[in-house]
Amino acid sequence: MKSEFGLAHLFVFVLAIAFAKMFVFSDIENWQEKYQLFSVPAKAFPGGDARNIQLSAFCEKASESAAGFAQCYEDAPTLRAIYPDVSVPAYNYPSIWVKIYRFLGDDTEAFFIKFWQVNALLLLFTIMILALKFNPASFAIFAFSPITLLAIERGNIDAIAMFLSFAPILLFRGGAFWAAVGFGLAGAAKIFPLFALLALAHPRFKRKRKLSLLGLVIAAPLIVLAILDLPSIMSGTTSGFNVSYGLGTLFKAPVFYGNPTGASVVIVLYLLAVITAIFYALRPQNLTGCKQKLQHLPDRDLLLLTGSAAVFIVTFLVFNNWSYRLIFVIPAFMVLSRISGRLAGFACVNIVIMFWLPILPRGWELQNLASFLLVPVLAMLMVASVQAGKAMAPLPDEAK
Repeated sequence: MKSEFGLAHLFVFVLAIAFAKMFVFSDIENWQEKYQLFSVPAKAFPGGDARNIQLSAFCEKASESAAGFAQCYEDAPTLRAIYPDVSVPAYNYPSIWVKIYRFLGDDTEAFFIKFWQVNALLLLFTIMILALKFNPASFAIFAFSPITLLAIERGNIDAIAMFLSFAPILLFRGGAFWAAVGFGLAGAAKIFPLFALLALAHPRFKRKRKLSLLGLVIAAPLIVLAILDLPSIMSGTTSGFNVSYGLGTLFKAPVFYGNPTGASVVIVLYLLAVITAIFYALRPQNLTGCKQKLQHLPDRDLLLLTGSAAVFIVTFLVFNNWSYRLIFVIPAFMVLSRISGRLAGFACVNIVIMFWLPILPRGWELQNLASFLLVPVLAMLMVASVQAGKAMAPLPDEAK
């Protein structure tokens, strides 16, 4: 058994090296072709989403006025010298990223590629350690999926936010403290990971609120700065139905073009179905087997599951999200894959299908629709977990 365990882990390392060689450290001449093999709508140049950080840092340094900055951003001189047809999205990150990039003080393309590579490797590392600790076979499922590849190709900071959210829980003891630090820093990096802090309200962690608060205080100054940037972040963020997920994306769905009333009716009916599922889970006589299994999860696993599910559910209900944000549901899969039962099994199958649907024709639209099925299931599991937590005393942190 130990040799099989070792071989599985070795296989993950080999796959991770192959992945890094194929997608992170490979030549960019066939950039679009290699991603399009996995149906990823790649741009003609690497790290398209993070180019707004690079360009904003350059234009802030090169401009003396707001008008000068706007003109510099529109002209994108340093980028168009390399990619003549480049189109840079509006800046939609917390301002800390421009400050970091300016502090590093390198405007070259070679430096940007290194910045993009670090972002990609941190996401790859997070998926790898999750797979090593929970389900080695899942590494290939998630690392090579179109959704993960989209996150890497675009260079979106969601990748770093994923690392900040879950790596501290996986790497250090003292789960509640490190979860608060990680979720807080990730929230400062990208806002939406702050929803993961809901995991710390779980009854299991009632006796650890002081540790959680201490961890949150450490990240608080950066969180405040990020929240102050929220209006400009929202104004610079585009939305759609294809390559997206979220309740509000229905207004962008082709079937509802010019018919917001129809979309609104479907949204109301859907929310009623989710509420019905939650009330079903609240009844003490329902999901008893599932509640027993959730009751005995180690603290680490519970934080990963509830933090991951909270981010997915709340971003689904509140925002229109681009599909790469679905990487945040991977920790929930890892924990649920070790829990027997129909509800957990359905959630795992749904997640795997959702990550690979984009490989099909019109698959990015189907992936969006699959996310609608996952929300009520994860909501029921979270309700079951909270009820199970109320029924027992907090468990000590178990061996990581």
